[in-house]
Amino acid sequence: VENDVVMNGNVILHINQEYMIGFVGNEFLLNEVYYGVYHGQASDNHPVTGVTFYGAIEYCDWLSAITGLEPFYNGNLDNNEFHNPYLSNGYRLPTSAEWEYADQYNDHRIYPWGDFGPLPEIVNAHQWYGGTTPVGSFPDGSGLLGIMDMAGNVWEYCNDWSYDYTTDSVIDPIGPEFGTSKIYKGGSWLNTQGNYMYSCSFRVIGSPISFADATHGFRICKTIR
Repeated sequence: VENDVVMNGNVILHINQEYMIGFVGNEFLLNEVYYGVYHGQASDNHPVTGVTFYGAIEYCDWLSAITGLEPFYNGNLDNNEFHNPYLSNGYRLPTSAEWEYADQYNDHRIYPWGDFGPLPEIVNAHQWYGGTTPVGSFPDGSGLLGIMDMAGNVWEYCNDWSYDYTTDSVIDPIGPEFGTSKIYKGGSWLNTQGNYMYSCSFRVIGSPISFADATHGFRICKTIR
């Protein structure tokens, strides 16, 4: 049975026995079994799944609030000079440009680890493991900045509304001001379509902001001031 958790009129979480987060009585909890694959690790070592874009930004605002920072979103999903992620104080989702820069730093490598394709010992991809794996399980698959799991494990939402790249040179692009779907990057444990999905430059456009499943998660960032 699947249920939707709604906050401020938006679906922030889908609850399903196949997803990471469960709900019993009036408490949220981590499901004990998630596709049956935990590799001897507790479930809280895995990336969260079943969370929508709304849920991801609500988490960012919550974390900002409890750490004394100004929440960035507060229900505002526009991107413009008055609501610019790069100028924010609180936690937020990375822009597509930030995400790709961190993944590809500091050259034009195809994958975060280099120019050769995915291998089972460096990335959770191609259904090799049948589900998510603990965060940081593949240090040899990280890029030069040492950031883990930029490829594989779960797709990650970006802050940008979906759009097609142009050839124009833009500093700190934020994408369209508004839209109906979001960009996500990185590939997941389930993808079998090809190695290109795990490349630094690949992105999916057209993910509805109310979408969630067992292959999508998120990571957060904040502007250094």
